[in-house]
Parts: sequence; C-alpha cells; structure tokens
Amino acid sequence: MSDNSTPGGGEASGTSTSGTERSATAEEIEEWDEEHDEPHPVFEVDHRPERQNVGTEHPEVVCLCGSTRFKETYREENERLTMEGKIVLSCGVFGHADDVSFSEGEKEMLDALHKRKIDLADRIHVINVDGYVGDSTQSEIEYARETDTEVTYLKQPVATDGGTDTSGTKRFEKTTRREIHRCSECDEFELEKKFSGVAGTPGEEEYDRIEAPDNCHVCGGEIECEVVA
Repeated sequence: MSDNSTPGGGEASGTSTSGTERSATAEEIEEWDEEHDEPHPVFEVDHRPERQNVGTEHPEVVCLCGSTRFKETYREENERLTMEGKIVLSCGVFGHADDVSFSEGEKEMLDALHKRKIDLADRIHVINVDGYVGDSTQSEIEYARETDTEVTYLKQPVATDGGTDTSGTKRFEKTTRREIHRCSECDEFELEKKFSGVAGTPGEEEYDRIEAPDNCHVCGGEIECEVVA
C-alpha cells in the first residue's frame, strides 16, 4: 500500500495540473495504487510559479573570454550582461585566480570546451583588464573572427599604425623582448628576462620591474646585458 493514503481512511483532495479540483477516499487511492505505478491524480498538484512573459525575441547569447586571473571582473560583467537580458556563457573554472593547476590534457579540453561555447554565442566579450590579452584569449578572438562571431571588449584596444587585416579587423601590437644578464668575470651569475605579448599590458610592466644587479654577488664582477630581442 502506498504512503499516499490518508490517515484514518479519510478523503484526500487537491488540484491537478489542469487546475481541476479532485478528491478521493483512502480506499480509492489504495485501489489505484495496486493497479498503477504513478500517484493518484489527486496528488498531482502544480507547484510551479506562473511563467513570466519574456517576449518572443530570442535573447542575445554572449560568451565571456579573457584571462582567468580576472575572476571578479568576469562576475561583474556576467551580472551586468544578465541584467541587460543577455544569456551569458562564462568560464566554469578560474585556474589563475583560484591557483588551480591543470594537466596538458585538461588544458586542451578546457580550451576546446570554451570554443564550443563560442560556437553557441552571438558575440564574445573580451575581459581585457588593463588591456591584457594572453595567448589563449587571442586564439579565442581569432576563432571568433574566423566564425564571423562579433567581438567586443571591456577595454577597447588601440590599433597600431591603423593596420587592418584582410577581414578589415584592426591589428594590435604584439612584441617580444628578451635580455640576458651575465657576469663578465665568472659563470656564476646569469639572469634571463623574457616577455611576449601585447605591449603595455601588465606582463610587460612586470618584465620592466625585474632588475639585474650591477655587480656579481659571487666575484663582484660587472654584470653585462645582452638584448636578444
């Protein structure tokens, strides 16, 4: 016998999903339970809230792209776009911000997964805090352009020399800088600095903050600098 029967053999009542009032005795419910797997219709109460009228137009789908170090900005942009009536696709994990390490296989899977999100989107919105765009994000921007997906930015980049590619998209300056600092007297000291990315971003600023000493800490010899690129 099902737990749907009422105590003391009384009558149960409720409202069906169609809004029709129903009632049944304990005996009727018990007989129903013996012949059916689903609950008696008297227990089919519709608790769903009334559906809001959101209109017939399909909301714009926006995929957020950018370094996962900017987790808080992702959250802010997700909230802003959602309140504008957009469907927002975002990162599921924030490796940089949460200090989470991934295997090469996991990185490849996550990169491919985010490109599938781009496939679902009407446009991508790039979270380029302070203008920063890393290699992974740049590949997503290029993928969006290849698939004719609109690209917008948190901070609009500045094109260099007014250059445009064949699709009419402005190019943005990327640079590679590398220095090797060595002791002129011994082989005990060597410091290599390297930066590759968009000029003027936090990565280049960090590169500039790295300073080599004037003299070797082992022999006191002068430190020489070789600019490789």
